[in-house]
Order: sequence, then structure tokens, then C-alpha cells
Amino acid sequence: MRVSATLTMALLAAFLLLPAGAWAGSAPGLPELISEALSRNREVLAARAAWQAAGERPSQARALPDPQLSVGVMNLPTSFRFNDEPMTMKQVQVSQMFPWFGKRELRGDAAGQEAEAARQRYIEAANRVVRELREVYYEYFFVAQQAQLVEANLGVLSQFIEVAKAAYVSGLGKQADILRAQTQHARMIDERLMVERERIMVAARLRSLLDRPAGSLIEPPQSLPATEPPSWSSDELLELALEQRPMLKEAQAMTQARRREIELARKEYWPDFEIMAAYGQRGEVMGSQIDDMLSTAVSINVPLWQDSKLDPMLREAKQAERQAVESYQAGVNEIEFELWQALAKATRAKESLALYNTGILPQARLTVESSLSGYRVGTLDFLSLLEAQMNLYASEVARARALTDYSQAVAEIDYIVGLQPPGEAK
Repeated sequence: MRVSATLTMALLAAFLLLPAGAWAGSAPGLPELISEALSRNREVLAARAAWQAAGERPSQARALPDPQLSVGVMNLPTSFRFNDEPMTMKQVQVSQMFPWFGKRELRGDAAGQEAEAARQRYIEAANRVVRELREVYYEYFFVAQQAQLVEANLGVLSQFIEVAKAAYVSGLGKQADILRAQTQHARMIDERLMVERERIMVAARLRSLLDRPAGSLIEPPQSLPATEPPSWSSDELLELALEQRPMLKEAQAMTQARRREIELARKEYWPDFEIMAAYGQRGEVMGSQIDDMLSTAVSINVPLWQDSKLDPMLREAKQAERQAVESYQAGVNEIEFELWQALAKATRAKESLALYNTGILPQARLTVESSLSGYRVGTLDFLSLLEAQMNLYASEVARARALTDYSQAVAEIDYIVGLQPPGEAK
């Protein structure tokens, strides 16, 4: 069986329409999208507000309690006459509570450490949003590339259908070849619908991260930025993550805050002082002017209820410190696992990408070209040609997937290690 030169050229032209994809260069817009997310994302804004609120607490915690001002009358007889008794006076009293030595400083230090924990929580939230934005952005690229590959492959399959029909009319082909090509074409249409649904979902997630209104358009990237994980060893990356990951810094700050609270709970066994001063103004009694009076006093509270109040308070503070310590260690374990996982994913994706670039894709293209030549001279059936084309399509999609997986793994590694904090949080 031989196919005419015209039909063969049509097949070859259709095959050449399949794009290799835009894999190099920068992705303009990603830095701008990151800046937009940091300024608009609701999770980031909430964490920022929580940090700024926490920053207002240390000065409050160190401040003295409000002084008390009292105005009254003392020793007023039932006749309500101020000049009947010499001890009748109008009195103004001021008192101030002074916590036991060191309490105010400890309260302020604990609040300061909690403010630092809130700052690290804000940085962690910002880094998490940046990581997710990068991953969604890369996924958006993959979906766009897959959509282009689907459209190109549909064009090739349409040409295959026409070639099969022409061969059948000329008596050189089989009707089954037409049906096979039409079936594969229908499957690709179904895949196009699936890709479109995925594109809508990814775009919606991207809009959510940017706090953009529903329905607003975001153009998919046509290329990915060149990304490489930090060039340190896995042990060096782990050490770096343990030093600068905001999640761990938050746990460390909370541990310090809880230790201040333990010291504060121990000081609660000591009394607080209240100093009072009063001035009493007296008038004339029986025609004689009586001197005014001054009063002063010092009072303390008595920490009497140790079993029911103070001891439980101290035990509570110690358990809170233990919780913070365990949270830190849990974070260390989580970071170690996630780092090895992300490094393995990046290594696997990079190796797959190299394999597709240097082996699988060139071989798949040569297979299609060879199948075209074999079909032209009648030494290869139409089914083999169709399978070769679909294998090429699958390889193109797999290459795009490997590139996306690699970029997403790099974004994950950057997040695990600890990105640079937003400028205002430095």
C-alpha cells in the first residue's frame, strides 16, 4: 500500500504544527503577583494585624496599675453639720498599687516575646502564601501548555482523519483506520474539556490568593523563570532551615515567653504593695479653727491561697513552657521530613526532565517521522502511526509536568528553608 505524496506532505505538515512549548526565559509578572499577594492576601493581612496588635502589649504589661482617687467625707454627724465635731473632715485620697519587684519587667518581657512570636507568625504566613502563589502560578503554566498541546494534537488527528479517509476512498486504506482516528480525536476533545476545567480551578485559586474579584482574567504565563534550589548540601539546607525558619523562631519566642511566665508565677507568692496618701480638710468648730489632717498608709495583699491558686498557676506555666518546647521539636521533625521530600521531588523531576529532553522526546519525534515514512511506502499500518503520534503527545505533556514539578519543588524548598521576610517585618 502506498499513500500519495500530497497526503504524505499533509501528514508531515500537521505533525510539524505540534509545538515544543516555551520552556525558557523569565516569567514576567510573577514578582508583581508576589508583591500584590503580600499587600492584598487576607491571610497575610490578618497575620500582619495580629503582629501589630501584639506589638502594643509590652508597654501595657510594664505599666503600673491605674492610681485610685477617692473623694469623701469622714465622721459627719447625723445632724449633717460640719462644724459640730472636730473630727469631721472633707477628704481626698490617692492610692497606687506597686507590684512586687520584677513583676512588671517579667510581664513586659513575656509580652515582648509574644509580640516577636506574632511577627514570626506573620512572616511564616507571608512565606506560605508566596510558596502557594508560586506553585499555583507554575500549575497555571502547565495547564496552559497542556491546552496548547491538546489543540495542536487535535489538529494532527484531524489531518490523520482526512488522510485515512483519502486512503480509504482510493482503496489504499481501511475504514477501521478512519474510526480509530475519529475515536482518538473524540478522546482528545474530552481531554480538552478536562484541561479547561482544570484551568478554571487553577485560575480561581490564583484569584483567591490575590484577593481579586471573581471572574477577573489572569493571563497564564507562557514560560517559567529559571529556578534552581540553593546549591548547598541537604545537611547544610537543614541547618539553614533550623536557623531561619520563622515557624521555629515563633516556637522559640513562645518558649521564652512561657519561661518569663514561670518566673512571674513564682513571684506571685510575694505580696504587692499599695501606698495611700490622704488630705482631710476641717473647718471651724465652736468658733475655733482646727488644723487640717494628713494620712498615709501602706497595705499589702496576702498570698494565702497557695494550694488552690498559686501552686496551680505555677504548674500551668510549666506545662505551657513544655507545650512550646514540644511544638519547637515537632516543627524540627516536620521541617526535616518536608525538606527531604522536597529535595527528592526536585531531584526526580530534574532527572525526568533531562531524560525527556535528551532521550524520550527526540526518540518520540523520530518514531513519528519514521512511522510517516513507513506509512508512505506501505510498510507500516495506520494504527502504528497513530500510536506513535499519541506517544509523542504524552511525552510532551509529561515533559511539561516534570518541568512544573521541578519548579514547584524549588518553591517548596525555598519555603522550608525560610524566605526573606517582608520588608516591614525585618
